[in-house]
Amino acid sequence: MNKFPLLSAFTLAAAVVAANAAQASIVSLQNVTASWINSVPSAPDVTVSGNSTTAPRARWGDPASPNTLQSGYNFGVASQPIDFTLSAPPSASATNLIGTFTHLNYPIYPPSLESITLRLVADVFVGVVKVGDQLSFDYGFTHWETTNDPDDHKTGETCANGQPNDQGVNANGCADRVTLAWKTTSKDFLIDSSTYTLNVMGFSSDLAGLNPSVQFWTKEKFSNNAYIVGNVALRSEVEEGGGTPTGTAPEPGTLALIGMGLLGAAMARRRKSESA
Repeated sequence: MNKFPLLSAFTLAAAVVAANAAQASIVSLQNVTASWINSVPSAPDVTVSGNSTTAPRARWGDPASPNTLQSGYNFGVASQPIDFTLSAPPSASATNLIGTFTHLNYPIYPPSLESITLRLVADVFVGVVKVGDQLSFDYGFTHWETTNDPDDHKTGETCANGQPNDQGVNANGCADRVTLAWKTTSKDFLIDSSTYTLNVMGFSSDLAGLNPSVQFWTKEKFSNNAYIVGNVALRSEVEEGGGTPTGTAPEPGTLALIGMGLLGAAMARRRKSESA
């Protein structure tokens, strides 16, 4: 005799419905690639490489001294698939990792990068159903290249971030600032009758995406690393700014980039002489 009772047709049908409902609450990004586009200034002042891969890079500037690097941005797509759980639509999903970001902040001669767009292209699945063709999502990076002329910022004076020169993030000269924001050129998709998009919450210093900030102050003569985190949210709310937090910018540092590694970076040229 079979020790395990057979499920009735009704029970099986109910299980399938429940499973489909659970899947429908998951938005999954697959086959994700990234590109740096629309830099200001444009090429040849800013050069990009590795576009339409998982590790695009942007570079700019003539090194201010021999044996130093250009400045730049690197981005690395997070481990895939990238899943977002919508537990109570139309509420936004939980925050998840989108990728890793590095600002290679080295003294260079101008012109400097002013702005650039990171475009993600992905297959979007709602549950097990693919949403049409691949969709693109755009995030704008605004770059503030602070000057580091010793005559402008002497020891003990205040830098652009409001903190003293030669201390903390300003230890090697006044820090630069990178600002991140979702762009309206991003595509969207429907879940039931609601229109969603992939929002970017900002930079975070930890994988959990705690306390994301739209600003990242970066140390001179240093490769500054952060996680970029986001969520799936109603497009209308993102456009109103409801999905973009403020907060304290993460401190730069070499983070434990689990399963990823640091990737290539950035764009346009910058005026900057060697820090004292």
